[in-house]
Amino acid sequence: MIDCMLCSSLAIEANQPLLAFASHFDLDGPALLAQDRAPKLQYQQQWLHFRQPGH
Repeated sequence: MIDCMLCSSLAIEANQPLLAFASHFDLDGPALLAQDRAPKLQYQQQWLHFRQPGH
């Protein structure tokens, strides 16, 4: 399991290579922040969308 209690989108993106090895993730920490870095990760329903490299 990969978990994030409260962190920025930058911390979540750093975990991206590990997601293939985890059966469960709880990565909604940036959604709880009053202000996150730009560009933010996109959350739609239960899905997390990472930015494409170079965009």
